[in-house]
Amino acid sequence: MNNMPEPYFWCLEWANAYSLISAAYTDSLTTSPVVRNDVFITDIMTGESKRLRPEIDETPVEMLRVSYYQKTFSLEETFYSCYVAIGFRNEPLEIWHLKSMRLLRRMSRACPVIVDMAWSSKHNTMKTVSSGSEVVFRENLVVLDQDCHLYHVVVKGLHVRDGKEVSSQWKSGAASMKCLVWKDDLLATGDTSGRIGIWDLEKRQCRQVGGAFRGSILKMTFSRLNGDHTLAVLHPQMVVLWDADQLTVMQHYTLGTSRSFVDLDLCGLSPILLCSDNSFRYMPVVSPNEAIYSKNIPLLLNSAAVQSLNNEEETPEAFKPLHDLLSAVCDTLNEKPELSASGAVCPGYQVKRYRALNRLLGNKWLYNFWSIAESVLNDSQCSSHLFLFWSKELINLRSELLLSCMMNLPDLDSEQIKTLVHRAVILKKRDWAIQLLLGDDCRPSALKACLLASDATSENAQSIIKLVATNLIASSCITVVAKCSVMKYA
Repeated sequence: MNNMPEPYFWCLEWANAYSLISAAYTDSLTTSPVVRNDVFITDIMTGESKRLRPEIDETPVEMLRVSYYQKTFSLEETFYSCYVAIGFRNEPLEIWHLKSMRLLRRMSRACPVIVDMAWSSKHNTMKTVSSGSEVVFRENLVVLDQDCHLYHVVVKGLHVRDGKEVSSQWKSGAASMKCLVWKDDLLATGDTSGRIGIWDLEKRQCRQVGGAFRGSILKMTFSRLNGDHTLAVLHPQMVVLWDADQLTVMQHYTLGTSRSFVDLDLCGLSPILLCSDNSFRYMPVVSPNEAIYSKNIPLLLNSAAVQSLNNEEETPEAFKPLHDLLSAVCDTLNEKPELSASGAVCPGYQVKRYRALNRLLGNKWLYNFWSIAESVLNDSQCSSHLFLFWSKELINLRSELLLSCMMNLPDLDSEQIKTLVHRAVILKKRDWAIQLLLGDDCRPSALKACLLASDATSENAQSIIKLVATNLIASSCITVVAKCSVMKYA
């Protein structure tokens, strides 16, 4: 059995049109914060992966930023992004040359920890030297440290100049800057209080707007459309689209408190969001002054189309695809129309049809409701995810089978054993509970097994019970003694 821990993927960026650069690390088996980082460049055409940097003991990689300069090469030389900046949790910044896979500069350990960084998408140049045989690129990188200082780093060819601190014109305050993005002449920054600053490099001015009610800023990204300065700002429960030129809100999207946003990107001007419930959400942008035509509304969101599914009369031609889809769902659930002796459709079929309809529409609670109704009408058993509506005997049988399977799992820890013992005692399977406790190499577990195995009605066992209980109490296990006693006589 392979007991090696799985690597955690932390960063993923495009290196060029056909390559991805990724960073992952294998967690240490100790409490040490030191890990082994794996930074690879993967060719998506062939699947070939090349390690960019060697493995050493260090803190995890937390960000990758690839430079923007683009140039068209042949398929054999498709490498238009020249440099990658690698930020660590507690290590100095590194800058690598991607094509030669060479470390250009590792900053001094005296440099502060990096919070965020951004390459310029506009201020970059290319120069050909040595009779056209060599190309020298010049890129600009802005680095934000944990003390809210901005540093400008210039990379030219294989040489990296020392970073120079620049004035951010950021108004002083209690909140610290959290992230920054750079497009054309606009450098956008955000802090933990929700405040946004837009620094116009050409006009040399900084405009700011507060947003404390929106919460901390998690991430910001500019639109990739040429000449468009739409800025998407991610908050824990909200996404706001800003016009960075005018510093006005274009649109905003909110989410319920049961979920939160994790990550964000823009497809054109429409946000694509990753949520805490492991779902992706696509939010198409519609201008407030743009009419929404019914022909552009998907059938599943068209109220008239959904309403037509509730009756089986003549269906409009435009809604026919939705009815065909419902028929396919009914076929999947084996819910065919049942005819009575008179030739009419049985009433129970309508319940099945409503069940299939709500499955198609994604109404989970109504789907469960009609599933329970069908179970009651037909005196049948509900599916396993509705086991709470089974009979008491079936619920107990399910619990026993589940407990039996879990008991046979290898390498159970003490907390898992404690939970299984509790369930076994509730199910009056004390032999199983004793077996689990005796399989644990812990002395209190053996004493608990003695308590559960003892016969309290026997006078000869009374002294043993008192002795075991005294030992557990002396081991600061008073709660365990009380719990075992209650479970035993329940």
